[in-house]
Amino acid sequence: MTGGIHCSDPQKLFEATADRWVSGRYYPEDVIRFSFEGDQLQVGTRILQELKIFSAITLFAMVEITVCERTEHECRIGYVTTNRHFARGEWCARIWQEPDFSELGFEVKAVTCPSSFWFWVGLPIARYYQMRAWREAIASIHE
Repeated sequence: MTGGIHCSDPQKLFEATADRWVSGRYYPEDVIRFSFEGDQLQVGTRILQELKIFSAITLFAMVEITVCERTEHECRIGYVTTNRHFARGEWCARIWQEPDFSELGFEVKAVTCPSSFWFWVGLPIARYYQMRAWREAIASIHE
Protein backbone atom coordinates (compact mmCIF):
# COMPACT_ATOMS: atom_id res chain seq x y z
CA MET A 1 0.00 0.00 0.00
CA THR A 2 1.38 3.40 -0.96
CA GLY A 3 -0.16 6.82 -0.56
CA GLY A 4 0.21 10.44 0.44
CA ILE A 5 -0.91 12.36 3.49
CA HIS A 6 -1.87 16.03 3.24
CA CYS A 7 -1.79 17.90 6.53
CA SER A 8 -1.17 21.41 7.83
CA ASP A 9 2.35 20.65 9.10
CA PRO A 10 4.01 17.71 7.29
CA GLN A 11 7.36 18.32 9.05
CA LYS A 12 5.77 18.02 12.49
CA LEU A 13 3.83 14.90 11.48
CA PHE A 14 6.97 13.30 10.00
CA GLU A 15 8.97 13.99 13.18
CA ALA A 16 6.22 12.62 15.44
CA THR A 17 5.71 9.51 13.32
CA ALA A 18 9.43 8.77 12.95
CA ASP A 19 9.94 9.26 16.71
CA ARG A 20 7.17 6.77 17.47
CA TRP A 21 8.51 4.22 15.00
CA VAL A 22 12.14 4.17 16.14
CA SER A 23 11.11 4.14 19.81
CA GLY A 24 8.86 1.09 19.22
CA ARG A 25 5.61 2.91 19.97
CA TYR A 26 3.92 2.63 16.60
CA TYR A 27 0.73 1.20 18.13
CA PRO A 28 -1.06 2.96 21.01
CA GLU A 29 -0.15 1.17 24.26
CA ASP A 30 -3.78 0.54 25.12
CA VAL A 31 -4.02 -1.47 21.88
CA ILE A 32 -0.77 -3.47 21.86
CA ARG A 33 2.01 -3.17 24.43
CA PHE A 34 5.55 -3.75 23.20
CA SER A 35 8.42 -4.88 25.42
CA PHE A 36 12.06 -4.84 24.34
CA GLU A 37 15.49 -3.99 25.70
CA GLY A 38 16.67 -0.43 25.24
CA ASP A 39 14.84 2.76 24.37
CA GLN A 40 15.29 2.67 20.57
CA LEU A 41 14.73 -0.11 18.08
CA GLN A 42 17.66 -1.38 16.05
CA VAL A 43 18.31 -4.27 13.71
CA GLY A 44 18.18 -7.49 15.74
CA THR A 45 15.89 -6.14 18.47
CA ARG A 46 13.24 -8.67 19.46
CA ILE A 47 9.89 -7.21 20.45
CA LEU A 48 7.41 -9.06 22.63
CA GLN A 49 3.94 -7.92 21.58
CA GLU A 50 1.23 -8.19 24.21
CA LEU A 51 -2.43 -7.91 23.27
CA LYS A 52 -5.03 -7.88 26.03
CA ILE A 53 -8.48 -9.02 25.01
CA PHE A 54 -11.42 -8.10 27.22
CA SER A 55 -8.97 -7.60 30.16
CA ALA A 56 -9.05 -11.36 30.76
CA ILE A 57 -7.02 -12.92 27.96
CA THR A 58 -3.52 -11.92 26.91
CA LEU A 59 -1.96 -13.03 23.63
CA PHE A 60 1.77 -12.82 23.06
CA ALA A 61 3.75 -12.75 19.82
CA MET A 62 7.36 -11.93 19.01
CA VAL A 63 9.01 -10.25 16.03
CA GLU A 64 12.59 -9.32 15.18
CA ILE A 65 13.53 -5.94 13.69
CA THR A 66 15.25 -6.27 10.29
CA VAL A 67 15.45 -2.59 9.36
CA CYS A 68 15.25 0.59 11.43
CA GLU A 69 16.60 3.62 9.60
CA ARG A 70 15.91 7.30 10.03
CA THR A 71 17.27 10.24 8.09
CA GLU A 72 16.20 13.86 8.01
CA HIS A 73 13.43 13.18 5.47
CA GLU A 74 12.78 9.40 5.57
CA CYS A 75 12.12 6.66 8.12
CA ARG A 76 11.87 2.89 7.56
CA ILE A 77 11.08 0.10 9.96
CA GLY A 78 10.58 -3.58 9.30
CA TYR A 79 10.42 -6.94 11.03
CA VAL A 80 10.11 -10.67 10.52
CA THR A 81 8.03 -12.93 12.71
CA THR A 82 9.72 -15.44 15.01
CA ASN A 83 8.66 -18.93 16.12
CA ARG A 84 6.73 -17.19 18.90
CA HIS A 85 4.21 -15.68 16.49
CA PHE A 86 0.90 -16.89 15.05
CA ALA A 87 2.00 -16.26 11.47
CA ARG A 88 5.12 -16.44 9.36
CA GLY A 89 6.07 -13.39 7.39
CA GLU A 90 7.60 -9.98 7.17
CA TRP A 91 6.40 -6.40 7.35
CA CYS A 92 8.04 -3.12 6.35
CA ALA A 93 6.85 0.49 6.45
CA ARG A 94 8.39 3.68 5.12
CA ILE A 95 7.39 7.33 5.50
CA TRP A 96 9.08 10.21 3.72
CA GLN A 97 8.72 13.90 3.09
CA GLU A 98 8.17 14.99 -0.48
CA PRO A 99 10.93 17.30 -1.82
CA ASP A 100 8.62 20.34 -1.75
CA PHE A 101 7.51 19.47 1.84
CA SER A 102 3.86 19.63 0.74
CA GLU A 103 2.94 16.16 1.96
CA LEU A 104 4.20 12.93 3.43
CA GLY A 105 4.43 9.74 1.43
CA PHE A 106 3.96 6.34 3.00
CA GLU A 107 4.38 2.75 1.94
CA VAL A 108 3.59 -0.50 3.76
CA LYS A 109 4.58 -3.94 2.49
CA ALA A 110 3.68 -7.21 4.15
CA VAL A 111 3.77 -10.89 3.32
CA THR A 112 2.33 -13.39 5.76
CA CYS A 113 0.90 -16.86 6.02
CA PRO A 114 -0.73 -18.68 8.94
CA SER A 115 1.45 -20.93 11.08
CA SER A 116 -1.18 -22.29 13.44
CA PHE A 117 -4.87 -22.74 14.08
CA TRP A 118 -4.66 -19.75 16.47
CA PHE A 119 -3.90 -17.48 13.53
CA TRP A 120 -7.43 -18.03 12.20
CA VAL A 121 -8.99 -17.72 15.64
CA GLY A 122 -7.16 -14.46 16.32
CA LEU A 123 -7.45 -12.90 12.86
CA PRO A 124 -10.76 -11.07 13.43
CA ILE A 125 -9.52 -9.80 16.80
CA ALA A 126 -6.18 -8.68 15.35
CA ARG A 127 -7.92 -6.87 12.48
CA TYR A 128 -10.21 -5.08 14.94
CA TYR A 129 -7.23 -3.83 16.95
CA GLN A 130 -5.26 -2.92 13.80
CA MET A 131 -8.17 -0.85 12.52
CA ARG A 132 -8.57 0.78 15.92
CA ALA A 133 -4.88 1.71 15.93
CA TRP A 134 -5.20 3.03 12.36
CA ARG A 135 -8.19 5.22 13.32
CA GLU A 136 -6.29 6.60 16.32
CA ALA A 137 -3.25 7.36 14.16
CA ILE A 138 -5.41 9.17 11.58
CA ALA A 139 -7.16 11.13 14.33
CA SER A 140 -3.80 12.24 15.71
CA ILE A 141 -2.92 13.73 12.31
CA HIS A 142 -5.84 16.13 12.62
CA GLU A 143 -5.08 17.23 16.20
